[in-house]
Amino acid sequence: MKKNSLHRHLRSLLVGAISVLTIGAVQAQSAGSSTADVTPQTDTKSLERLETLKALKARCENPASCTKADGDACAEAAAMILDKEPVGEYYDMSSNQRTKIAIRLLERGVDTSDLAAGRAYDLYDQIGFFSGGVGDAYRANELMQIMTKRNYVGATLRTARKGVSLLAFNTPDNEKRDHCVLAKRLLTSGKLDLDSKAVANEILEGTVCKNIEAQGLLPKN
Repeated sequence: MKKNSLHRHLRSLLVGAISVLTIGAVQAQSAGSSTADVTPQTDTKSLERLETLKALKARCENPASCTKADGDACAEAAAMILDKEPVGEYYDMSSNQRTKIAIRLLERGVDTSDLAAGRAYDLYDQIGFFSGGVGDAYRANELMQIMTKRNYVGATLRTARKGVSLLAFNTPDNEKRDHCVLAKRLLTSGKLDLDSKAVANEILEGTVCKNIEAQGLLPKN
């Protein structure tokens, strides 16, 4: 009798353990399904961003597009494709793939938009691993000339950024200071577009300008 009772007790414990494991597995699967349902591809905000991207891209790729606003649309579409959280078909693409698509869109806008020209320059001017597979010093120089001829202040700031980079070994200290002063003056003018403002801030937050500021050689205003 005692032996039968022991068997029944062990069987009861085994059934209980299996039930707990089964319930746990079902709950885990349910939780996983809930998480999978809420992806960057299906939430309302992402769907709205996707529609915006489609509209910008369509405007950019329209054969009749020829205005500054059309060129700016190319720049904005490229920026959305390069975003840290891309939407739609771009979500599963590699960074290099998205960069190549972005550069194609930017090239459609460089003739009419300083924004597109500046962003294309920034991509072409990268080297090695950071280039996203599109690094092209020759094309970067062409775009710099285009922006300079149009008197785009973003070209001046990008030149200054190069002059204070850690790779600018041969740039005299007085020229580096001039670049920092220029960035500070243009930034405080309040007349820069968002891209140019970002470049100016990048210059001033860099090691070279920080050191110059620490020496008291950078104007406060």
